[in-house]
Amino acid sequence: MNNNFFYIFLYFQFLFSMLPTQLSFDDTNEINNIYRNETDNIELGLPSNQIVDIRLGHNKLFFGTSGGLGYLDLDGSYSFKSFKSDSLPYGSNPSVIAKQLDDSYIIVVSGGQSIEIASETYPSGTGIGYSLNNGESWNYKNQPVDPIPDGNSKYQIMSWGGQDLNQLAVTTQINNITYDLAIVGDYIYSASWAGGIRRFKFQNIELGLPDDNFNPWESIPLPMDNQSILKCGFINTQDYELNPNDPINGGSHNHKGFSVFSHNDSTIWVGTAGGINKGIIDQNTNCIDWEHFNSLNHGFSGNWIIGFNYQVDNNRIWAITWSTGGIERNALSYSDDGGITWDVPYQLEELNIKFYNIFIHNSIIYASSEEGLWKSTDGENWAVFPNIIGSDGQLILTPIVYSSIILDETNEILWVGTPDGLAKTENSGLDWTIYRNIGDEIYQDENNLIESFYVYPNPTNSYARFAFENYTSNAKLDIFNFSMEEVINLKNPILFENELYNKTGEFFWDCKNFNGYKVANGVYFCRLKNNNTTKWTKLMVID
Repeated sequence: MNNNFFYIFLYFQFLFSMLPTQLSFDDTNEINNIYRNETDNIELGLPSNQIVDIRLGHNKLFFGTSGGLGYLDLDGSYSFKSFKSDSLPYGSNPSVIAKQLDDSYIIVVSGGQSIEIASETYPSGTGIGYSLNNGESWNYKNQPVDPIPDGNSKYQIMSWGGQDLNQLAVTTQINNITYDLAIVGDYIYSASWAGGIRRFKFQNIELGLPDDNFNPWESIPLPMDNQSILKCGFINTQDYELNPNDPINGGSHNHKGFSVFSHNDSTIWVGTAGGINKGIIDQNTNCIDWEHFNSLNHGFSGNWIIGFNYQVDNNRIWAITWSTGGIERNALSYSDDGGITWDVPYQLEELNIKFYNIFIHNSIIYASSEEGLWKSTDGENWAVFPNIIGSDGQLILTPIVYSSIILDETNEILWVGTPDGLAKTENSGLDWTIYRNIGDEIYQDENNLIESFYVYPNPTNSYARFAFENYTSNAKLDIFNFSMEEVINLKNPILFENELYNKTGEFFWDCKNFNGYKVANGVYFCRLKNNNTTKWTKLMVID
């Protein structure tokens, strides 16, 4: 496992907070191939224990994590693996999507990282990877970045529906990170905040001259904040501009793309910081007519739209709707009439918590949130799963759940992705199995025993795990602050169950002292005593 908890902490801090009101535009058109991995192979274990997204391919589960793309072969072996390919984007995976195409599956994954500029940290997109054969091989696509316009202009001309439209040129990957993906017809769609909504063709590509880019990124215009419709070929070109800046800077919140979804090849749903957009795709030209809905006039809980899903049983579209301020609320919202009117489950509106993902299995809805995994059979009455405790005593030390999935119509196994590992239940949460990778940093000898004492995540802001070799039940862990004053001692480690390691002990620490108070930021020295041996390691705590 990579030491990237601090990274994912920063990353989700960006994900769940509004971006700066004035977008930054660099003077250079960055080429993000330099950020890509340089190897092309498969490694054992998940890239990270922070599981952001879970998708089902053909006999494989794919995991988008804070450290890259992993997968599990569904052959009963429960052998987790990680892709290391130069055709996959570097960094974390904000979005993974899978779709069956004829006799195979297309898998698409986006990449992102945090970069520091003038002591400020920003999210940055690292591109798209896509496989047309269920992950056997991969193609890479640069993050959509516009060329620098001629002269002093910040605008370029885009062609859409036979018209020329003004578009603000987004010439950097900064604040241009693909948070969501969709596969619709021959196209892969990307929602990338400052980059808006864009698409490129992945199949049925018409070949041109040898130097042509056969499948370039194409910008998709959405209604401006004050527009309820945008008809292809009938846009007022004098008044319209595609601009993801805040309105105070001449832009539209509705041009900040955050989510994109489709359950057929004729309708597409887009969520932005300015509401919900429903698009009808012309099957001959692939041009899109848009309707734009907002929370005030149409009834959903908030105008920041994080994601969608479709419930087949009752032809219902669900949206994850976050508040942008004022009287808006964080909740889920649904529409039974194609988006014209929306309802918000009263229980969820009262909770006012942030949801991250919706998964629907027949008539059952699973909603991942900052306060656990919620379940409903009717959309109105919801129950939350208890805290996840493994049958071997392991704990998921966070209430946050990012994603969930049930594999197929007959298999009731539920998988749950969290910032602290992957969990599986076969009996609706009564019993859990927790899967983690404790990382390449822990060396294995010829007997498959750990030859190290290792803490992760490091740095941390809320909890830490300490893995050590040659488990014994009387092992002891003492933790000291920088002044070598003891803040806590821990006993009774558990036996860590892992396919790659055996006889591995593990301690949990919730970053609290003897008195139950959260410890201060700083470096902590950690001493393990086990089997007449003493080992030390360091841990940094940062809020």
